[in-house]
Amino acid sequence: MRRIPTTLRFVGSWCVVLTLSLLHSATVYAQAGGAKSPPDTAPLSRYAPREGLVVYVEFAGLENHGDAWRKTAAYKMLNETTLGVMLEDVAAQFAERVLSRRPEHKVSGAEIVKVVEHVARSGFVFAVAAKANDPKSSSTVLVLRGAAQRDVRAMFGRLMLEAGGPKAKPELAKRESGTQVVLMNGSRPGHRWAWWPEKDDLVIVPDRPESADVVTELLAGKRPDATEHPIRAELAKAENGMEPIGLGFIDAASWPEPNVAAALEKVQLRGASRIDFRWGPSGDALVNILRIKAKAPRQGLLALFDQPTFDKKALPPMPEGINAFSAVSINPAKVFDTLSSVAKGLDPSIGGTIDAAVETIRTKGRLQLRKDILAHLGPKMVVYSPAAPASATAKSATPDAAKSLNPLGMLLGTAAAPRFVALIEIDNAAAFERSLDSLMKRNIEGKEK
Repeated sequence: MRRIPTTLRFVGSWCVVLTLSLLHSATVYAQAGGAKSPPDTAPLSRYAPREGLVVYVEFAGLENHGDAWRKTAAYKMLNETTLGVMLEDVAAQFAERVLSRRPEHKVSGAEIVKVVEHVARSGFVFAVAAKANDPKSSSTVLVLRGAAQRDVRAMFGRLMLEAGGPKAKPELAKRESGTQVVLMNGSRPGHRWAWWPEKDDLVIVPDRPESADVVTELLAGKRPDATEHPIRAELAKAENGMEPIGLGFIDAASWPEPNVAAALEKVQLRGASRIDFRWGPSGDALVNILRIKAKAPRQGLLALFDQPTFDKKALPPMPEGINAFSAVSINPAKVFDTLSSVAKGLDPSIGGTIDAAVETIRTKGRLQLRKDILAHLGPKMVVYSPAAPASATAKSATPDAAKSLNPLGMLLGTAAAPRFVALIEIDNAAAFERSLDSLMKRNIEGKEK
């Protein structure tokens, strides 16, 4: 298994910071009256083809769901504490540091934050269509709503030139449909991509210039668009009080490219025919729903979802005063078997490490990990944060309590990290206690030697 480069891990960790900062920025913009016209409510799905659609991601924009967004706890946390301002500033500084590595960068770190702010406020759509019997209809398109408006047009234009790099060599060209596009050289020899303003929207076709013709035909009504695509229509419906703002899916079953099945197999998701998600507010909460469709019996990592079930009436007893908790029902022994099998499939060396650890427990602790320990645990498990003492509750009413929301403060030790308690069901307390006693005794004897 290849290790993820440190740079990618670092960038990935900052995605959370950037996401929170863009949500704060978009909210502040709306509060300040920055929107000069009513939000564009036309469906972004009009830019995506219905036929052969295999990848689709749509974010309608916070501006189109402003009332629901302002009711959430995330909105209050980002705008009624110093967290939002701090994250926006940190994100801009980080973007500036990354851009400074390029000798002639055309956008600043602050502009990058403004770009993401605009996307959060207005929305975007990304779609991939692939048809094995009609390669001319295959296309990839990314549309940023409102990015061609007069007040942000120049900034997004510089962003496109920045994305193209020093070898982009932009060139104006007119397609057969009459659409004038900007052609750009890609990173590979002979590869070209294109972008152009479509009224107030910015359209990007990163795969090939011919995809511009597909988009033009969609807008002219010569091809059916994705608005009534059955999966998109299903995901766009409000459900149980959740108002979807973001949605997307990967239709692996319809993708003609054989490498897709191989990629799913490589990450131990074999048998998955569809992956979809929804994101949006529900009351004061932000709800994320991720679904993976796969035929039974599930294999690889998907086998982890075949666990015992329970309802809220059968939860383990918890003390009063708890505001939130997480409950799961899993069979630890089965989870261990599944993860061991997945690890061995990804990298045999990891499997060898696991086997060695199990053998060490058996020989030194005289215990079988699966039989003597894991088999007694679960399936019900609950994690919760205990109620704060009265003194801590009184302090939380002061303005300094906002500091506890500062993630950097937690890392630096200037803010207290929340406490957690785990409750795990045990089927045989006496047998499990004997196993723990034996394990602790062997561990103490090993240290004394």
